[in-house]
Amino acid sequence: MATIAELEAHYYAHADSEHGIRMMVQNREFPAVFGACTASFEHIIPAIRFRKKRGITPEMPTLLAFTTICKYAPPLFEHAAIDSLEEFVRSSRILAQHEDDYLSTIDVARRRESIAHDVWNHLEKCPGALQRNLRMELGVVQEDAAEIVGLWAALGVIDRCPKDRSYALWFRTRLDVEIQGRCPRCGARGTGRKELFLKATTCKRCGTDGYYHIEYGCKH
Repeated sequence: MATIAELEAHYYAHADSEHGIRMMVQNREFPAVFGACTASFEHIIPAIRFRKKRGITPEMPTLLAFTTICKYAPPLFEHAAIDSLEEFVRSSRILAQHEDDYLSTIDVARRRESIAHDVWNHLEKCPGALQRNLRMELGVVQEDAAEIVGLWAALGVIDRCPKDRSYALWFRTRLDVEIQGRCPRCGARGTGRKELFLKATTCKRCGTDGYYHIEYGCKH
């Protein structure tokens, strides 16, 4: 049985991990953030126990690791992160039977991953497809599809160009093209092959490790 001091250490470690995850999401550090999420799991149950012993309400802390995985892992095809989350939740009676129904939320995340696959395959076959037609052409919920392509656009995976009161969707598939990126921390710009900006890099100005925001103009 863990001592109160050990539980307290986990409590503060969990708070630190939540802050780190929040900053990584803000800086769009994908897919690295998923490792930070799964690493935080070990602190969650002890943090809950500490809150209960100290009478901290609510007893369940915020679980940013859960919401981050369920929101971002499906459209980024980080299937392993979803699997790890489900395994962790099922391993704990406190979590598996909690009123927030985390297992149902994970099921929804898996369905969103399936939608993301359908949309991805569709755009590969039909470059320039209109966003408004995804529901009709794929039989998916329009809001889910729009959220997914919106994230892809924000991360530089696709171009979303206004057309016919909707958006035409195009993959940015050429990895050898020269592009410009911007450091999410200090705003410093750098130029290089696109494939370099899809990996974590160190900013030469501020030393931040992360993923540059790709700066594209709409070409189609």
